[in-house]
Amino acid sequence: MDAEVAELIGDEEGNLTEVSLKSGQMLRADLLVAGLGVLPSTDFLLATDIILDSRGYIPVDKVCYFSLVKKPSHNQIFYPIL
Repeated sequence: MDAEVAELIGDEEGNLTEVSLKSGQMLRADLLVAGLGVLPSTDFLLATDIILDSRGYIPVDKVCYFSLVKKPSHNQIFYPIL
């Protein structure tokens, strides 16, 4: 989807009612969900043993533990992010 929001329109009570797109299209809306991108600020971790992926993120497992092992193996030790 390649649409850009031009304006959010609400009623007199401040509730969202419509979204105006830059293309001129109007969309009825009750709710707006905004996804905003962020860049990790992890440059200071380059001098540590914490592993960063190619995008600069700290890879974690399914419970948000990260590893201090530079070369992944089957017996990695993960530490909790607190």
